[in-house]
Amino acid sequence: KKREQRAAATRTKKDQKQRSAVTTGKSAKTQNKGRKKAKIKTDAKDDTPDLLGGEDDMGSQFQTQDDPSENVEDVDDDADRCLLDSQLRRGVFTLKTECLSADTLYTFSVRARNADGEWGIWSPKTNTRTLVPLKLCNSRFGEHYINLYWYRPSQEELLLEQKQDKQRKEYEELRRQQEERERLEKNQAERNGVQWVKTEPPQEMKDKQRKEARAHKARVREHREKSEQRKEGKGEIYVPSETIVDCFLLRVISEDGTIEDRTLEAIDESGQTALNLYTVANLVPNHLYIVRLAICYEGEWGEWSAPTKFMTQNLLQLSISYVGESFIQLDWKRAPNKRLKGEDMSQIRTTPTEQGLGHHYQISVLYELENKTTGLTEEKKQSVDVVDTNSFRITGLVSDMKYQLAVREWDRKGDWGLWSPQRCCMTLSRM
Repeated sequence: KKREQRAAATRTKKDQKQRSAVTTGKSAKTQNKGRKKAKIKTDAKDDTPDLLGGEDDMGSQFQTQDDPSENVEDVDDDADRCLLDSQLRRGVFTLKTECLSADTLYTFSVRARNADGEWGIWSPKTNTRTLVPLKLCNSRFGEHYINLYWYRPSQEELLLEQKQDKQRKEYEELRRQQEERERLEKNQAERNGVQWVKTEPPQEMKDKQRKEARAHKARVREHREKSEQRKEGKGEIYVPSETIVDCFLLRVISEDGTIEDRTLEAIDESGQTALNLYTVANLVPNHLYIVRLAICYEGEWGEWSAPTKFMTQNLLQLSISYVGESFIQLDWKRAPNKRLKGEDMSQIRTTPTEQGLGHHYQISVLYELENKTTGLTEEKKQSVDVVDTNSFRITGLVSDMKYQLAVREWDRKGDWGLWSPQRCCMTLSRM
């Protein structure tokens, strides 16, 4: 009786809110603004739920919870959070809900009605949190390719990572404030003409600082190791134990609106779980692309990952500084990316245009040489590797000879970039 009285009070309160909304000119749509509509499916032959009462003998209800730390059992006004309150036909024992929000906690409960039309009590509430979307990242990209990797940690690991990230930022902020405070004290002492002496903290404080420093280094090292594993495609894809992953769908959208979908298998040819790693090749240099990833669970597609915007590198630009009878002096640099109107360039990932130290290049030298035996002209090609510099002098050339020159960069992972536009040059004739 008490439960029925509480339910009646809740319905009365809900009716009063609706009447108040009508009186003030508010619509039901305004009341439910920002609330996501849910869809349901059942396992009955006629899977259309009967929401009007009648012959039904089962009822179900579920609600959402905005704050993950809030206890659903303590919510006073369930009607304000209820997303679906439906009555199901006889013989329906499975309910499928769709169009839910990712990384959101939902509460389900069910009750039955007997032949006399009397409803039983609600079952104990079951809390279920939807999965977070996949995290799609990139480790490197060049003029014509991008290397992508993806992962999804469990909810516990995600909370732990967020906690460690917060602790790391707090520690770095404290260090920054301490250094700023010492700098101000030192400047003040210099203005007063006195020698500044660093104040030593108490031993207890020093021990605490050492402990925090060691914990900070451990967190940084763990974060770096985990990031390196994910970049190699060994990141975890968390799913419940009974859920099967069929495949992934990678969508590549170019700046001209062209859409290309690529299906990536979750299981490799040997039957093992495939690496969560993929390289998109045959891209256009200095071009904007957007990539997104979705996962398929036994024929059901999950949500798209957050879009990743990036612009491929521009080509290297080769220039000729000096020309002699037997040498050519070359210099090169990477041209900056173009700027797009209407696009926030800070939200687009690009690669720095630095060159020289730490970079590996290859120079192509193409020329035609007459064969003295046959009298025919043969095309010759040579290549020269250059490391840690973006300037090089090619020597040992033939005077009064036409040469075609180009340069490309080698990626540290073993991929060569595209050749720069060719430059033609004729060596000087001898005096």
